[in-house]
Parts: sequence; C-alpha cells; structure tokens
Amino acid sequence: MKTKNVLFIVEGTNDEPHFIKQLLSKCYPSYNYKIYSYEANIHMLASRLEKDYEDFEDDELDILLFLKSYEESNKEIFNLKYTDVFMIFDFEPQHPYQHFDTIQKHTTSFLLPF
Repeated sequence: MKTKNVLFIVEGTNDEPHFIKQLLSKCYPSYNYKIYSYEANIHMLASRLEKDYEDFEDDELDILLFLKSYEESNKEIFNLKYTDVFMIFDFEPQHPYQHFDTIQKHTTSFLLPF
C-alpha cells in the first residue's frame, strides 16, 4: 500500500486539529499528516483570493503556493509533497462580508489534482 502523506488546511487552531488528530489516530494510524491552521474563516480566504487572483476563472490555483506566499513562520509545511490535501472550514453564513460566489468558483480549482 502506498504511504499517505496528507495535509489538512483548517480554519482554527483548536477544534479542527484536535478532531483530525483523534480521527486519524483511531482510523488511520499509519498516515503521515500535517495540519496547517489558516486562522481565518472561509470568507476571509475567499476575499484574499478575489484580491490576488482576479482572473482565477482562467487559472488553476495552487493553494499551497498561494498560502505559502502569505505565511511568515511556517513556510516549510508547503514545501513538502502530499498525496492528499483537504481543506476544512465552517460555512460561516453569518459572516458580514460573504463571498459565496468566489467560494463556489474556487471549489473546482481546489478539486484539481496537484
């Protein structure tokens, strides 16, 4: 069986990492994984994507390169090779500056293989 090296990009620093660690320790103890906490919600990520990738409909998005460009202290996590990358964010329907259109458009580029 091929060794999995998985990256989880999550919203928070507490709940999501704790849940992922618990799940993987019970269900997939042999997986190698990293967790990167974005520390902002999905609408803030979408706002940043709108600003930096105005023509994103024509481009494929390398989410690792995108996040690395903003990261100050944890860039090495984005230099590794991963078999799978998962993004886990809350939907945040109450957020005052919603970006549902951008989120919907980017879901296809996030689903492309790296």
